[in-house]
Amino acid sequence: MPAPVEKDLDFLAAKLHGWRSRLAEGARLDDLCRIRTVAELARQIVPEGAFRQAAPFQRHLIESHVRELAQLAAGVDGPGGAFLCWQRTRFLVENLKVLARGAARGMTLDSLVPRLIALPDDLALDLASYADPVGGPLLARLQCFLPSGAPLRTALEQDGEAFREATEPFLAEAALDHAYLRLLLRHAAAIGGEDGAGVRRLAGHEAGIFNMMLAIRGRHHYRLPPDLLRAAFVPGGSLGRDTFEQVIGAGDATAGFRLLAGKLDPKGAAGAPPEAPVIEALAWNRYLKLGNALFRQSRMSVGVAIGFAAIRRIELANLITLCEGMRMGLDPHRLRGRLIPRPVLEVAHV
Repeated sequence: MPAPVEKDLDFLAAKLHGWRSRLAEGARLDDLCRIRTVAELARQIVPEGAFRQAAPFQRHLIESHVRELAQLAAGVDGPGGAFLCWQRTRFLVENLKVLARGAARGMTLDSLVPRLIALPDDLALDLASYADPVGGPLLARLQCFLPSGAPLRTALEQDGEAFREATEPFLAEAALDHAYLRLLLRHAAAIGGEDGAGVRRLAGHEAGIFNMMLAIRGRHHYRLPPDLLRAAFVPGGSLGRDTFEQVIGAGDATAGFRLLAGKLDPKGAAGAPPEAPVIEALAWNRYLKLGNALFRQSRMSVGVAIGFAAIRRIELANLITLCEGMRMGLDPHRLRGRLIPRPVLEVAHV
C-alpha cells in the first residue's frame, strides 16, 4: 500500500478502493497460478525487488503487511485505529510460537533468529534470557521475552494459569492465541457506529476459527484432556461453547468434523465429512466474505480500512501458498485449489 496514509477519512477510503483493484484476486490469481518459478512470481508482485528464493520473498511480504497495518492505523482515529494497530501483534505471537517450538527442541537462539519476522520497536522481544535446554515450562519463558506491562504479557499472566507447566508447544501456542484474540475482541467491541457490528462479526469469526481448530487438533489430533481445551477456548467467537463442547466430546474425529461442516454449510452435514484442512478453508472463505462485506458496505473509513486489512490478510496467505506451491513444483490446477476462496463446499449466508 502506498505510504504515507493521511488522516483524511474520505481520502483514505478512496485510496483503498483504488488499491483494491490491484490486489491478487480472481482472474489475476488464476494467472499467477500459471507461473512456474518463485522468482517470476516475485517480479509480478514486487517489480522493484530481486527475490529468487521463497524465504526472503515471503519475509518481505509479511513485513510489508505489518507496515501497512501501521499505516492504516495511523489514518484512523480512536478504537478503529487501535484495532488495526493491535492486529500487528499477531506477528509478534507468530515469533513467540517459533521460539516456543525451538525451545522445546533445544534449538539455539542463533538458529531461530533468522526465522523471526522483523518487527518495529514497539513489538520487539527481549531475547537475552533465551537458553536452549530441552524441557521445562514454556509459557513462563515466553512471557519473559515481553516487556513488563505489555498488553500481551498481562493477558498471558491473567489467562495462562492452566498452561503454567505446559511443555508441549501446542498448548503454549494456544495460550498465546487465546490472549491475542481476547484483546482483539475487546478492541472490536469498542468500535461503535455503523461499522461496529461488521468489525465484531469479523473479529468474532477469527476467534471462532481458533476455537474450531483448537477442538479439531487439540482433541482429535493431540488427544488433549477436555479441561485443557476448555481453558484455551475464547468466549465471544462465532463458534459457541455449546458446539465446542460437542466437538471435543465427539467419540471420533468424523463426528466432530461432520458437526463443524454443518455449522459452516448446512449441506456439509449431509454428505461425507470433509477433512480438517477443508473445514479450515471453508472457515477462511467465510472470513474473506465478511471482510469483503465490511469493505463494500461501510460508509465510514473505519470499516473500509478494517475490511481492506482482512482482504489483504487473505491475499498475503494466498501469495505465501503460491510461493510454497511453486517451490514444491505443484501443477497450476492443484495449486489453485489450495487458495482462498477454496472452490469447495459453499459457505452459507454471510
